Amino acid sequence: MKNELKKFNTKNKSSSDTVKFTPKVVMNLLLNFESYDQTTATKDTYMPEEKIVQFNIGFIKLNFKGKLRITADRDIKNHVDVNNPPYRSYGVVEERGNILRFFKI
Repeated sequence: MKNELKKFNTKNKSSSDTVKFTPKVVMNLLLNFESYDQTTATKDTYMPEEKIVQFNIGFIKLNFKGKLRITADRDIKNHVDVNNPPYRSYGVVEERGNILRFFKI
């Protein structure tokens, strides 16, 4: 057994080259609907099928499958002030089986 271990160690001996590892990078993605506040000030919209989010080190592609309506509470009686849009847009799931996929590009 010692001989087999010695053979294994000799065969799998690392070279003198420096091993380089790419550093891990933590990218935080906060999924909310704030970016839709201007749109939902006047009308509802649906989550796009694909959205690309840019970071300082790369991109992440979001694929959405299903029906997600993005809306906000609007006062129907009063005219909507475009300069002062509503905040806290939210999503309403309109179809079962919604899937959100993340891809690093």
